[in-house]
Amino acid sequence: MKVKKKSDPLTFDFEKESIRMAAQSIRERKLRSALTIIGIVIGIAAIISLVSIGEGTNMYIREQFEQFGANKIIIMPSFQMGQGALGSTQQLSEKDIDIIKRVRGIDSALPILSKSLQVEYNGATNILQIMGINTGEAEEFFSDIQSFELRSGRFPRAGDKYVVVAGSIIAKSSFDKELRIRDKLIIKDKTFNIIGILKETGNSQDDSSMIMPLETMRDITGEEDEISLIMASTSDASNVDKVAELVEQKLDNKYGEKSFMVLSTSQLAEQISTMTRTLSLVLGGIAGISLLVAGIGIANTMYMSILERTKEIGIMKSIGATNKNILEIFMIEAAIIGLIGGIIGATVGTIMSQIIGIALESYGMPLKTVVTPELLTIGISFSVVVGVLSGLMPARKASRLNPIEALRYE
Repeated sequence: MKVKKKSDPLTFDFEKESIRMAAQSIRERKLRSALTIIGIVIGIAAIISLVSIGEGTNMYIREQFEQFGANKIIIMPSFQMGQGALGSTQQLSEKDIDIIKRVRGIDSALPILSKSLQVEYNGATNILQIMGINTGEAEEFFSDIQSFELRSGRFPRAGDKYVVVAGSIIAKSSFDKELRIRDKLIIKDKTFNIIGILKETGNSQDDSSMIMPLETMRDITGEEDEISLIMASTSDASNVDKVAELVEQKLDNKYGEKSFMVLSTSQLAEQISTMTRTLSLVLGGIAGISLLVAGIGIANTMYMSILERTKEIGIMKSIGATNKNILEIFMIEAAIIGLIGGIIGATVGTIMSQIIGIALESYGMPLKTVVTPELLTIGISFSVVVGVLSGLMPARKASRLNPIEALRYE
């Protein structure tokens, strides 16, 4: 038999015929093909919906840190495993503020003391997170951070004492009645006036916090020197990582290596993004197991198709079809199954992602889901690859059938 060259028009005609025959085979075996495609749909939908959580979380974290500003440096105690519990090696104190302010490139350093305290309102009590911040620097600090905006009222000023600013979740949900300006709260037997309500930031931790003057926080808790974290800033955002290294060196020289975490907002965002990307890969890998099962289903479908079409293969070979032609027919069929499953799976996965996003939002969680064009492309391409790889062995078996034996097959 004469081997057809690639330039032969008959070759192109056969390729078109291969696609038609593959599509016809899928239509003739609707139930079996549908069950096989469902396996692909489940796998791709699971991958896209789960990975979209990691992608959305990563995007959300970056947005939050961008609002903080590229010139910020966060200093906090390092936490290490020791003696069977998670504990910090050192605590920040007021003396460390002076050390940090003397570092070249540092413009300001704001101490923050954070505590969980019991808050009483209208006879009901709740444990809430409260941040103590210097009133002299508070207004400048909050105006510099875009995520903290007032819905009503004002921030604490110099001279304020028993006053608080409430986050949006605290104002709406922490008590039976919504908190408003000039309402009174009791914290540590002291009466506080609400002077401000924050707009919703989308970050449940920030929205569930209250702010009061640092000196007042020290007065009611008895913490005279402790600082939970320090928020420093530089004038040159392009030099912020180098300034962060200088701050870390100063603290290491005094307290020992790795006593404190010193990170620019971009570094901190990158660390968290690495964790979320790892989470996305793990979730995608778990969902990918279902694709492996789907691949086995495709292989099984293709083997059954070969048995049913053995005589047909013999006829095609007897009239001039080559091994490559037969291989092509079955590979195209497997690829089409993978493509159909991938497209439907991507659609279902996108819908599931939206439903998950709505559910997370209804529970007040800051996590979002994001389905990017790249994720859809990868998902559909992956399903086609799974289809092709799963159909490869059955297709090779079909292409190697002896035409005479195939014609005799009943």
